Amino acid sequence: MTLDWEYAPAPESAAIGRLRDRYQMYVGGRFVDGRGDDVKTINPATEEPLASVSTAGTADVDDAVAAARAARRRRGTAGPPASRARAWPRAAARAAGSATCGARRDRNPSLDHARSR
Repeated sequence: MTLDWEYAPAPESAAIGRLRDRYQMYVGGRFVDGRGDDVKTINPATEEPLASVSTAGTADVDDAVAAARAARRRRGTAGPPASRARAWPRAAARAAGSATCGARRDRNPSLDHARSR
């Protein structure tokens, strides 16, 4: 009887991950090209090119900040820090009530803080 041993690729192997040729920025819920120059990334082990990455210009930063502020207003997260902090335990309690895989509120001691509110 012979055993056929097959090993998984080493963690540093390129076979584990797949890269795209080019990456964009994620702004306002979509991928966009930056107005800056693309940066080429290099594999430090082989010094071969890996991918190019879009970079932001000043206008891209302004667009990203505007998109983040708009998302914050849309999702109702605007408000004083104290009121946002009080919302977290309530959200945790709701999540614990609908959790699966044994993470129920009555069995999970890590959620005691949510029950005490």
